[in-house]
Order: sequence, then C-alpha cells, then structure tokens
Amino acid sequence: MTTTWHPWQRLHLVRPRSFTPRLNPLQAISPALGVLAILAGLVAIGHSGFHAEHVYDPHDALAGLHYTPLFAACIMGFGVAMLLGAELVRLGRSRIRLFGDIALGLGTVVLTAASSAAIGFGSVVVADLWPGQLQHALNVDHAGGVISIIAGAVGLLAAITAPLTVRRQPTPALAAATPDDPTTPTRTRPAPDATSEREHREEREEKEAS
Repeated sequence: MTTTWHPWQRLHLVRPRSFTPRLNPLQAISPALGVLAILAGLVAIGHSGFHAEHVYDPHDALAGLHYTPLFAACIMGFGVAMLLGAELVRLGRSRIRLFGDIALGLGTVVLTAASSAAIGFGSVVVADLWPGQLQHALNVDHAGGVISIIAGAVGLLAAITAPLTVRRQPTPALAAATPDDPTTPTRTRPAPDATSEREHREEREEKEAS
C-alpha cells in the first residue's frame, strides 16, 4: 500500500513503541563460564609453570584434577572463546540490522563450536577411547572429562539461548498525516466557493458577449 503525500499535508514523526532490552539471566552464562575457565587455566599454569619446549610436562594435579600445561592452555582457550562469543552476541543488539545479524550469527557459531568441542573431548575421556595418548599429552582423568562435558553443556545452552537475548529498538520514520488520524493535526486545502465560481463565470461570459 502506497501513501500519497500532498503539498498541503503536514509530515509527522511516527514513533513506534520502544522495546527495552530485558535482563535475561541466561545472557550471563557464557561470560561467567569464560572468566572461570581463564582463571582456572591461569591458576593451573601458575602452579605448574609453562615451557613451550615441554608442554606435556610436568604432570601435575591441583584440587584433585590432573593436568599438563597444554591442558591448562586448552582450558584458557575455551574461556577466550566463551568471552568472544558473548561479546559478539552483545553486538547483535545493534540497531543496524545487517551488522547485528552478522554479529549474532558469528557469536552463536563460536559458542556452539567451543561447547561442542568440550563435550566431544569429555566424552572421549570418559569413554577411554585413547587413554594412553590423552594421559601422555594432557594427563586428564575421568573427573576432568566429566567437568569438560558439564562446561560444554552449559556453553551450548548459552549458544541456544543467544538469539533470545536480542531486543532491537525500531527507528522512527516520517509519514504523511492523514485526516483519519485524530492525534495528528492536518492542514487541508479549503474547498472552493461555488458562489464565487458562478460570479467569475458570469463575468467571463459578459466580457465575451461584449
């Protein structure tokens, strides 16, 4: 439907009802998980040390969990991915629809990929598929595998609910005022006077007759 604007009409600003972003508790899942993972990795590396030439040594344990410096670095990488995904989801609130959709899509992909990797890794550890290789490289046990599955499931929940946290503010638009709108004053062209038109016509006929 196309609205025709006439010169005697007045344009008014259409202000759609605003949508205020609601505080969604699920929105804090991924950044909280990311911060915890980064802190856990930093504490583990600070306890065992990290040398680029010997990432598999030493085999250490902290709070009952076995790990190597490589495993601690992987935990930190998971935390960075959670924070990156959370930031992209936050940028998905942009009023620029294209930019917001791209940011939201990338954030969801990052969260899903990192969470799926954590779930897959934990499943491999719990199932004892490659116990020798995992023991040598990561020194991870069943407790670490279970924690990895839980962390991945929580991150996957954050990825699934990411689109639910986006609320866009619609932009105002200009529209022509219509007489049917009681809230908008309109300025219409006055109707022509029939008496004056008849007088002008009679004067014109007299001039033509003379």
